[in-house]
Amino acid sequence: MQTDLRRTATAATCTLLALSLSGCVTLGEAREVEEDPAVEVAGESPEVEEASPSPESPEVDEDDESLDGDEDAGEDVADDEADAEGDETEVERQDPDDEAEDEAEGDVEEADEVTEDEADGPRGTREDPFSLGESFAHDDWEVVINEVTPEADDQVLAENQFNDPAPDGTSYMLIHTTVTYHGADSEMIMMGVDFAFVSGSGETYSSFDTLSIPPDELDTWQELYTGGSAEGNIAIAVPDEGDGLIRARLGFISTDDGFFAVN
Repeated sequence: MQTDLRRTATAATCTLLALSLSGCVTLGEAREVEEDPAVEVAGESPEVEEASPSPESPEVDEDDESLDGDEDAGEDVADDEADAEGDETEVERQDPDDEAEDEAEGDVEEADEVTEDEADGPRGTREDPFSLGESFAHDDWEVVINEVTPEADDQVLAENQFNDPAPDGTSYMLIHTTVTYHGADSEMIMMGVDFAFVSGSGETYSSFDTLSIPPDELDTWQELYTGGSAEGNIAIAVPDEGDGLIRARLGFISTDDGFFAVN
């Protein structure tokens, strides 16, 4: 635009010079006219410069900032999605291990339950007899088999000359036991405790099968009060061959049997 103004001023100057030469205007007037367009041109320049900045520039900057913000927000969202995918991948990778650990813990818990069930299972049966020294209790009575002496014929016969010898194929077994009464009032041992030998083939042998008084005999006629105890031997003629168990039967009306290993 300034170039056009200069061209216009130059053209005006040339016109004035031509008029001056033709006598229509003086040279001084021509100079004044020449100077006025120049001043006018110089005065118009600021107006042109003021109008030249685009009013949309700040808006463009704001849009650029908004775009930059959107780009940053998009980058943040992308980062969050990437982190989420990474977390999911990590969880997926950990899931098999967690499941394996859970299964292992479940197996251990089941094994513990089975072990507890086995531990809480019945003891003192023919399949799982008590050991010597263990106690067996029922209702008001409790017994412990302390010691077993097989083939004790000489000791039994030496105790009393009227003792019967053991029948053929059998020999005396001495069973040393401790009996304790836990009921109310008092009761005789014979009313709540009885011993027998059960062979491996299922036959039962009792102390009443023979007439014998063993050394240090357990007095089954003895009366015991609450917390009272008695101990002594019982003599039973048992088969010479084959295994067997000692049975303790406790109770009078309601009875329960407990089996003890001989060895």
